[in-house]
Amino acid sequence: MRIAVAYMFEGEAAERLNQLRREHDPKSAANVDAHVTVAAPIEWPGDMEAAAQVLRSLLAGEPPFTLTVDGVGTFLPKSPTCFAVVEPRARLEELHDRIVDVLGSKERWPFAPHATISEYLSPKDTQELVDELARQPLHFTSRVDHLSLLKQVKGGRWQAFHDLPLLAAAG
Repeated sequence: MRIAVAYMFEGEAAERLNQLRREHDPKSAANVDAHVTVAAPIEWPGDMEAAAQVLRSLLAGEPPFTLTVDGVGTFLPKSPTCFAVVEPRARLEELHDRIVDVLGSKERWPFAPHATISEYLSPKDTQELVDELARQPLHFTSRVDHLSLLKQVKGGRWQAFHDLPLLAAAG
């Protein structure tokens, strides 16, 4: 079974990002709702409950934080991905490293926190989209008090199955 860990956007940020995803890359939007991947998909040998238990234990000591979306970027020329820029990168990188370590996963690409808007466009169309979106305000803040454990289901879609609360008091 393939699993991943992500922050799933909620409210206004989810509405706006999902709208952009449906409008500019329906294939990507059909696979998963707007999110920030914190641990990339891996093959998990156990069941979902075991993964959720391990991750809940790990994240119980983590304080909630504010995630900011501010503008757009791309991974061109390596990948034709257009994404929303997210901060705080360092906090997301810390969570990523801890989760990847406890899951024992190995990743194909270096971790780069972002919220994908499109990934299945040509490089030319990706650059045009980045240029277009750079002229529009794209700014949100979200309170991250939990992450989600996702599972890839029939048809390749990713679905959130478990909330993973961040329970520690902010210091």
